[in-house]
Amino acid sequence: MGAAETDRQIIQKVTILWRSGSTLSTRSGSNDVEPGEEPVTYTSNGAKKEKYLKDEYPDPISGLKRSNERGFQFATISIIAEDTPIVLGVEPVRDKRRWEDADEIETTSRGDIVERLLEQAAQHVDIHKAFLDRGFDSLQVRDVLDRRNIQYVVGLTKGSNVDEDNIEEVKTNEVYDGRVCWGNATYDGRTHDMSFVYDPSDRSDDDYIIWTMNGHVDIGRARALIAQYDQRMEIESQYATIKQHFLPKTSTMEYGKRFLYFLIGVVMYNVWRMANFILRDAVSVHLGEHPPITAGEIIELVAFCLFDPGG
Repeated sequence: MGAAETDRQIIQKVTILWRSGSTLSTRSGSNDVEPGEEPVTYTSNGAKKEKYLKDEYPDPISGLKRSNERGFQFATISIIAEDTPIVLGVEPVRDKRRWEDADEIETTSRGDIVERLLEQAAQHVDIHKAFLDRGFDSLQVRDVLDRRNIQYVVGLTKGSNVDEDNIEEVKTNEVYDGRVCWGNATYDGRTHDMSFVYDPSDRSDDDYIIWTMNGHVDIGRARALIAQYDQRMEIESQYATIKQHFLPKTSTMEYGKRFLYFLIGVVMYNVWRMANFILRDAVSVHLGEHPPITAGEIIELVAFCLFDPGG
């Protein structure tokens, strides 16, 4: 199979995925408080807390999972084909910090992020399926994908009595270990069919994962989509590789530089992945399970091309 034919096949079998990730984590506390400085009071997990705001943290920094952490966040959209993840788009994310008034700040909604990521990716591939992490669990995101006729799979956090009841019924059933329930969701006046899939977790015999999919699917179709979702785990190693090998090291708090460095890391990662993909397609022998060209070798090759050792 030639390179051109491979390219066409990848486009026809495209799988799109994304997740959000942070590249900086900072902590703030009551140290070095200026005389007369007043803390901001907010509620976290039902308890009132205080925080002293520091001017050196730029506005684009988001609040992270822990109440005392902040960080720069970026969302990416990637294609996985032939076991080769390639990042097709990057978007900055600005989430509300727990002590902020949502009406006074400008955050980026998950739906808007997905719209822009899809527009970037659509310049290169045809998009038929999207596999999202729970960070994109919102009605607006589902509406965006439904309007584009894109099949989606996104995890749902257990948060209702209905979920608990369905999981309990599945656990006590002597025949089936999974369940599909049909429903619908309405956003901005548009109603879309949905399926809720209760699937046993691989980590624990007593735990279940809730998946949501658009349309009314049967258990066979649901299991097939969940199996395809497993390819999304490539993104976890993708982020680790970018951070370990390709992300330039910096302590700057300037958002523009942070965003630029993240883009450089993504481009370098794509170069490494594409080089290995082209190499595997060019030879007829099996090169093993791991990329034959290492990340370090790609960095050396790029540096050699960019900088003249004799200059």
